[in-house]
Amino acid sequence: MKLTETTLEVERSGTFQEGTYSFETNAAMFALLSKKVYTDEPRAIVRELSTNASDSHTDAGCADQPFDVHLPNQLEPWLSIRDYGTGLSPTQIETVYKKYGKSTRTNSDDFTGCLGIGSKSPFAYTDQFTIISIWDKRKYTYSAFKNESSIPTLALLNTVDTDEPNGLEVRINTKPGDAQIFVRAAQRVYTFFKVRPNIVGAQLNFDSEKPEFETSEFSLYINHKAPVSSRLNVMMGQVCYAVSDRDFACPF
Repeated sequence: MKLTETTLEVERSGTFQEGTYSFETNAAMFALLSKKVYTDEPRAIVRELSTNASDSHTDAGCADQPFDVHLPNQLEPWLSIRDYGTGLSPTQIETVYKKYGKSTRTNSDDFTGCLGIGSKSPFAYTDQFTIISIWDKRKYTYSAFKNESSIPTLALLNTVDTDEPNGLEVRINTKPGDAQIFVRAAQRVYTFFKVRPNIVGAQLNFDSEKPEFETSEFSLYINHKAPVSSRLNVMMGQVCYAVSDRDFACPF
């Protein structure tokens, strides 16, 4: 998604000592960027990783091909999302996963992602997750984890030759009792996907939902099963966001 940038005209009346703001690298700042931006962590993780997978298929010219999802259950308590897009080279992994705000998709509206924080969304839920990149006949396995100072850290665990097609897999171990939370999150997220993934681990049944209001930029849906204060949902691209009815002047 293209970001709109504004260039400001600044008038100075003299010569002053200036310095731009920066970010302190500490656990509190990373927690703010990884956790505090999401109100529903499981849904955010499913949404962010799935839109990244879909975007990678678009980038690879296979937008109509479903990616693969393993939903957690009692016997297999993990979430896994595996795409068949371009994959990421070791240099790209280092760039994308070790820099908040870094995105490869800020110059086109063909993609959903653009802010460079979605790939780090698992840190909103867990202290460790696994990234597997298949790129150019090599499989790279990484561990993304919080170190002793709670700072996100990336470690390359293994590299092997492979005949598997290019792509990226992200795997997250879920906590005991959380499997159905992720299943319900996936149910809601994938309802609005144009190309739904291949899903194993749990069975999802999708209802046909029609927008109450639609423009070329967004669609408005009403979830009648939700509490009145959170029934409104706005879909942009493939992502459906819950919004408060107080944000709209028209009653529903």
